[in-house]
Amino acid sequence: MSTPHLNPAFLKALKEVLERFPTPFYAYDLTAVREEAEGLRWAFPRARLFFALKANPSLLPEARALGFGAEAVSPGEVERALRVLDLGGGFGLGLDLEGLSPAVEDLARLYGAEVWLEPGRRLVARSGVLVAGIWGVKRTRRTYLLLDAGLLPGRKHRVDRLPTPPPLRGAPPRPAPVRGRGGGRV
Repeated sequence: MSTPHLNPAFLKALKEVLERFPTPFYAYDLTAVREEAEGLRWAFPRARLFFALKANPSLLPEARALGFGAEAVSPGEVERALRVLDLGGGFGLGLDLEGLSPAVEDLARLYGAEVWLEPGRRLVARSGVLVAGIWGVKRTRRTYLLLDAGLLPGRKHRVDRLPTPPPLRGAPPRPAPVRGRGGGRV
């Protein structure tokens, strides 16, 4: 199995969960989430951190335990925008936090603003996996796996095989229209 970005203890726990729960489901390594939160706090020690509920509401208790606020749409957004430097999301894994932090802090001081971060993607990008079952294989010029979960069209997704795949459960999916290049049905 080729999953260097995932903690071996998390992979072991994931294998145990697969024996009890059907796919598809999301699983998150909370140790990795905590490590990302620590890195953000170190890089931005005076920033308030917020977790966007739209990322995954089930992670809110963990985010709150880490001291994150909850980001949600509210009538007070316009008022806050006048006194808050909200960097929002977009904290990709390649973003240099140490390089960005001084410029953000200087800008906040210049305008007397409070720094808010919404680093949801950065918190979970290395810690979460979508576990999906394979219903079948389609072979044309390329080989396609027919999954019981949806993936974003037009994007490349890393696929790793778990050591013991879960047994197939339920009936296979019915053919459905596919939009995008090539069209057709699967």
